[in-house]
Amino acid sequence: LVIHGELRINDFTLPLFWNYLLPKMPAQLKSGALFGTLPFTLDLSKETPLFSLEKASISLQELRFHDPKEVEVLHLPKIDANGISLFWPASHLTLENLIIAQPTIALHFDKTYTPNLATLFTLPKTESSSKETSSKPWEFMLKSISLEDGNVTLIDSNARNAKTSLSKLSIAVNELSSDLNQTIGYGLSVIIDEKAHLASKGSYHQGMQTLHASLDAKGLPLPKLQPYLEPYTPLKLTKGELSTQANI
Repeated sequence: LVIHGELRINDFTLPLFWNYLLPKMPAQLKSGALFGTLPFTLDLSKETPLFSLEKASISLQELRFHDPKEVEVLHLPKIDANGISLFWPASHLTLENLIIAQPTIALHFDKTYTPNLATLFTLPKTESSSKETSSKPWEFMLKSISLEDGNVTLIDSNARNAKTSLSKLSIAVNELSSDLNQTIGYGLSVIIDEKAHLASKGSYHQGMQTLHASLDAKGLPLPKLQPYLEPYTPLKLTKGELSTQANI
């Protein structure tokens, strides 16, 4: 018996689902909706049932996450995932492209340089006697991932809560894979404090752990370093900019 079908999801409200599945997660999902088209096949003719998705698409819209103090830390207007193919129990996942559009992120580093998002999206440790499973590790290929027109506010507790604004943030990653012989390509561009610009592009080979990259920085404000210099020198860095081009 082989079953072919298609599941369509339209405007499925996510906060109640999030709170039901992850009641102890510090991050609170205040709004968000799921849309999707999931063509699937279920093969019951084998001793072990086979399940697959082929060329599925999912869209998440207007996700808003708050911290326990009800401060919004993450707003994701739209996330589109297209060309999703999944095979189980073969444990194989392929994604043609993932686009994160216009995210707004409030990033705060504590005294140990732990970002607030890492804490908010980590479940509290519980005492459990979880048994090791012999399930097959997942193989995956994410062909294209991009973050477009993002805005990030950085606050560092180690630098007297110094604030840095990142705007027009764009990040592109290609060929992200579980195959260690695969080379990952990337590109990055961002405006810092509305004036400075930083761009970089390159590639990273996972197995060989080699990085090839180019860096282009224009007008980086040096006084931003002053809070980090204070413990080591009485000198004050009050003015200056850094511009450079380099290849690694």
